[in-house]
Amino acid sequence: MKKNYTLLMMVLLSAISGGAQERIVSSDSTPPNYETVLAAMEEAREFQKAVEWAELIGSEVGDFENGADNELRAALDKVNFEPTSSAEECQKAMDAIKKALEAFHKKMRKPANGKYYLIKCRTRAGENWYEGLDEPTEEQASAKITRYADNDYLGSYGSDLLNVGWGGEGLSFESDNKYAGYFWQAEDAEDGTFRLRHLLTGRYLSCSEENDTNVFLSDLTDPFVTNFTYQSAKIKYGLNVVFADKVYMNAQPETNNVVTWNSASGTDNSAFEFIDIENEGIKLPIGEDGWSISLNEEKDNGMRIMTLPVDICNEGGVNATYAVAGVSTNEDKYYIELVKTDAEIPAGTPFIIEYKDNTISLDKVTFGVTTTENKEVNGLQGVLTPCTLDTPDFLSLGLYNDEWTANLIQASESEKVNIAASYGFFTGEMPKVEYGTGVKQIWCPDGVPTSSTTSISTITDMSTLSKGSFDLQGRRIQKTVKGLYIINDKKVLAQ
Repeated sequence: MKKNYTLLMMVLLSAISGGAQERIVSSDSTPPNYETVLAAMEEAREFQKAVEWAELIGSEVGDFENGADNELRAALDKVNFEPTSSAEECQKAMDAIKKALEAFHKKMRKPANGKYYLIKCRTRAGENWYEGLDEPTEEQASAKITRYADNDYLGSYGSDLLNVGWGGEGLSFESDNKYAGYFWQAEDAEDGTFRLRHLLTGRYLSCSEENDTNVFLSDLTDPFVTNFTYQSAKIKYGLNVVFADKVYMNAQPETNNVVTWNSASGTDNSAFEFIDIENEGIKLPIGEDGWSISLNEEKDNGMRIMTLPVDICNEGGVNATYAVAGVSTNEDKYYIELVKTDAEIPAGTPFIIEYKDNTISLDKVTFGVTTTENKEVNGLQGVLTPCTLDTPDFLSLGLYNDEWTANLIQASESEKVNIAASYGFFTGEMPKVEYGTGVKQIWCPDGVPTSSTTSISTITDMSTLSKGSFDLQGRRIQKTVKGLYIINDKKVLAQ
């Protein structure tokens, strides 16, 4: 089922115009009373009981250190409040409960910093979980909680891979050729919070800090929430992703959408399982260790530059991979000479790959080795995270008269050039070699690539940029048309 963007826009416009649907935002200035403290205490007790009943003491993600439930019980037993308690006493009780829960969740085993994971919705059932049952019994219906779809994973899709959904908009994990779009790297952030970095795009899981809005990918400095905390989902292997107070990530029922939700329990779709790729020995679709990536290029067959933060191997030659030897001349034309890469391509090293049917397949990916360094080899500069270039000119792979060439790209003071993650470009600082040195040549139709050492200045990581204009999917834009945007951290409706 496709995302209902019309409905999303109506909801967002309603929020701006003061529509009937009330937003539940992260801050609540209402002073606590006896009822709110009692509700908070009952919720805290549920966490403590879940550790005992669901046997959440162990070494798996979502488990707790031994004794965590006893310590939470003891801390909660010290909290004093009565129906006649004053607002100040109720606030003191709420603070004590919050402090006890914070200490409790620090003892929960969280996804490890730097590790790569597949993410399932622990409580999301397959579309036909009830197949063959005329009328499910109460016991059979409750089995839906743990009978989640085996092929239902969190991934990205869309022409720019910035939308986040389940199974690549309905496609199964094994058959979906956007397999690389399902890999997430856990990151420890500041102040005890966390982030999830998408392997293929280098962007982060984000939301707008409101309920009932889509979750998507964006840059760290985009005006969206990228940091969150983990919380026990009170069931085995289950975690909640908490963006703000009462703002949880949720697999929207009966759709492939990922949205924010105002509650999280073991009976909704807010419990997520993190599967360690390395430890679980995940079977990949191309051979034993391979993966494939679906592209969105102008041509079904062609070439593109790639840079990945993990070691890869293309020993079997599923797709041809090339390195740059240098630049040559022949009959007054200039060419970039390509040679075959080694079988092992180290993390962060840029390379050129030939693709077919808009799909790239590689033999093996080593998740134990990662890097954040943008490497450069013979004038081919890798890009791991989205960046902007402050440079007079550079070369990028493109089409000229239906032929794959190295085209000159010119930036200006008023309009910089953005480079996507997992991509790269030619700096023009390539050594001179004889024509025919490589196994393949790429023509430079604009003439000799510049050899000036000042032709390329430093790559500016997008994380250093703080202001700008963005659409609702977190994409930086140059100009607005009619619609809703985030401009300099503020929501703006352009007419």
